[in-house]
Amino acid sequence: QNHFWQALRSCENLQEEVVKMMEECKSAIRKRGALSLLVESELRYARLLVGLQGKKARGKVCSLVSSIQLAAELLPLPEDRIIALTEAASVLGSVGASRKRVLLLWQAVELSKYFGFPDEKTLAVARHALEPFAHTADSHDEWSVFKRPLSQDTSIPESWSTVKAGILE
Repeated sequence: QNHFWQALRSCENLQEEVVKMMEECKSAIRKRGALSLLVESELRYARLLVGLQGKKARGKVCSLVSSIQLAAELLPLPEDRIIALTEAASVLGSVGASRKRVLLLWQAVELSKYFGFPDEKTLAVARHALEPFAHTADSHDEWSVFKRPLSQDTSIPESWSTVKAGILE
């Protein structure tokens, strides 16, 4: 390991190149729309991992969702934030991380209430959070009001009564 650092130190202008690249990355993210593209690319990569490895990709997908969650906080439009959270929650459900999925959807519900979105949209996200995860073709449409009745079975553990009550509220 010592040889590795020595090799890096012996490279001329390495640090300047790294700093230059980091500044370019930061400026690209600051541009309008680049952060949205970053979130979308992370979501696509997470979905690819799920498709290739299934539940074996849980660790990597959870890590990607954490970075999506952090980036979503910086998105300028509230709608984009909520959509990023619900899409990330959908990916979490597909790898069996149901508790993380519910918490992320609960965060989306709270965000929707905070920004004063119409009750139908908030209710749709809340109902989706209470439903057990079932990957269907229409599961990506988080904004539509669900036409089916709310199931009594939920993916929320009984010990999480506060979370369930918060979503039902």
